[in-house]
Amino acid sequence: MVSRMVQRPKLTVLVFAAIIAVSGWQFARHPTGFLPQDDQGYAIVIVKLPNAAAQPRVMAAVKQLNEIIKNTRGIAAWVTFGGYSALDAANVSNVSTTFIVYDDWSKRGADLSQDNILGHLRQGVASIENATIFVMVPPPIRGLGQSGGFQMMVEDRESRGLALLEKSVQGVVSAAGSQSCLRNLNTTFSASSPQLYLDIDRPKVESLQVQLADVFNTLQSFLGSTFVKLFNKFNQVFQVYVQADAPYRLYPQDLANLYVRNSMGQMVPLSSLMKFTHTLGSELVTRYNLYPAAPIIGIAAPGFSSGQALNLMEQVAGGTLPEGLSYDWTATAYQEKQVGRTAYFIYALSITLVFMVLAALYESWTSPAAVILVVPLALVGVIVALIVRGFETDLYTQVGLVLMIALASKNAILIVEYARDLHARGMSVPSS
Repeated sequence: MVSRMVQRPKLTVLVFAAIIAVSGWQFARHPTGFLPQDDQGYAIVIVKLPNAAAQPRVMAAVKQLNEIIKNTRGIAAWVTFGGYSALDAANVSNVSTTFIVYDDWSKRGADLSQDNILGHLRQGVASIENATIFVMVPPPIRGLGQSGGFQMMVEDRESRGLALLEKSVQGVVSAAGSQSCLRNLNTTFSASSPQLYLDIDRPKVESLQVQLADVFNTLQSFLGSTFVKLFNKFNQVFQVYVQADAPYRLYPQDLANLYVRNSMGQMVPLSSLMKFTHTLGSELVTRYNLYPAAPIIGIAAPGFSSGQALNLMEQVAGGTLPEGLSYDWTATAYQEKQVGRTAYFIYALSITLVFMVLAALYESWTSPAAVILVVPLALVGVIVALIVRGFETDLYTQVGLVLMIALASKNAILIVEYARDLHARGMSVPSS
């Protein structure tokens, strides 16, 4: 076989070029990714009730969730944080976060893989009414984002308003949800939370000789809370806060019972200094790149790579968002976009490094060509393995390719050295 290849160099070169061209074309169009979603031993469940829902309603939904988790095989324990949204990393009254810990890997077989556990969990939580449930895995790199999958931030770059931002985000989620390669799309942003707007009559505040700061401090202390001091007791440090008791701050009419002292020592009722109206707004406004922004989270559907999901989301957002609104990627999606095609430069630098080392070894610029021409053949085995196993081209693949370049170069060097030794003993070039 080798002798036939030597006797027909032109045909051999054509076959070699065809193999490399097909492999390179297939590698360039192969689905890309950042990092595979590993089983880290735990998952995250977010329970989100309608806007302005109180914690008792949230805890009622969490109680149903606990029963579902209890009946799900493969789960060892779980802990719930009421009023905390892990996706927003903020305290929100109508949200709770549950961290679920799986059984040890040694106790789980193939039927209790992470996908099977979460699939059973998602099927169960679908029965919880009046609540949006997010069942997520942690990010592949801890601290890089709040969850696995991708996160897009839709930004209001021209101050079009939170109402338009909410409508646009819902439009993107609806349009992207109809795509086959996207799954579990949702957002935590809402601009429709019932709120109470206090319109303070500032000229009247000044005419009654009341300090505006005292008005705000009174509202903060009674309706919210105010830190007073620390004190020591039983070898422990305790905090002291001032706050009105719950029955006295439930309704807007309770403002009539609050007073503020003016500069003459007189007590002025707060109800005479302000009017309150009911309105809608956002309970939590996130800023990204200094713009008001709303997150969109989701994952790639089975059989599709994260790179395909990101490209499709960009197409959907570009065709859906109105003028003045745009998007940016964050967390792992941002890192994946930053990596882009830089891997090809790494491959080129690796091959260049091998060539320079061999040129110094052989003291020739042409002799290393025999070694370098073997390196692209390593791509053939890699792309075939990716296609057979259905894997995407991620960072692990890129590291493996660099390793394959080194191994292919090493093997080629050994063959070339052996052929040079045979040729030095008098054997002809075709025979050696």
